[in-house]
Amino acid sequence: MTSSPRAWERAASWASAAKRAAAGALRLRRESIRCPVCGSRDLEVVLVGDRPCLYTCGRCRLIFRDPRPSDVELRSQYQEDHRVPRVEEPGTYLAFRDHCYNMIKLRLREELLGEHRRALDVGCGNEVLEARGWEVEGIDPNRRQSELLVGRGKRAAAVDLGRAVHDRWRQRRYHLVTLLHVIEHLNDPLAQVRSLGALLAADGALVIETPLCCDLANPDHLFFFSGTSLQILLERAGFVWDSHFLYVARGIGHDNLIVLAKPC
Repeated sequence: MTSSPRAWERAASWASAAKRAAAGALRLRRESIRCPVCGSRDLEVVLVGDRPCLYTCGRCRLIFRDPRPSDVELRSQYQEDHRVPRVEEPGTYLAFRDHCYNMIKLRLREELLGEHRRALDVGCGNEVLEARGWEVEGIDPNRRQSELLVGRGKRAAAVDLGRAVHDRWRQRRYHLVTLLHVIEHLNDPLAQVRSLGALLAADGALVIETPLCCDLANPDHLFFFSGTSLQILLERAGFVWDSHFLYVARGIGHDNLIVLAKPC
């Protein structure tokens, strides 16, 4: 049994109309949102496989996902994440991490602060600071990750960033807050980085590390930063870009940026 030419014409017409409707809906969606970092409406759609919609900002070059999961959905996702918790490798990797800190002039701050200095590690992925003489407290919504570190004699708690910034005893407590490959997972990085100012002592600083506009198929990354978009985010969040180091990740081949910033 064969279809008539008129049936094929109707099917083609319906497909064309559906395509136009989808394009129109996408255009309306794009026109209704702004860049979460710089506020620009100069956005273009980026299509990567079957990923949800990604947009790139023509002003700051940020690439971001929209719509994004809610805070509740993200909290649930990372609390129930059953992947094997991160354990930093000994030797070469830790030496390189130490080198990254030296390249952003952390040694100078350590000398000024003296022996008594406290750091908050958001994500529980950083053990190098302790070897450099810091008193380190880690937070991570994934209980397995925090329990792993506690079992190794480290200070860590199964707490997400949203809750931690509202703990009164943490206010003005830290001389350093680190987010190493964390900011690209946050729902609202501008607001959340801004909130970190309340945790920093008067002479405190912030360290952020993130991949640069790469691996767009990664389903866990909600934001893909450029150097420009990260600098604008820091400025709008109340920080001044102090120093940075750019490197290519071993075995992956994409650029990573680590930045030290100070409150304005």
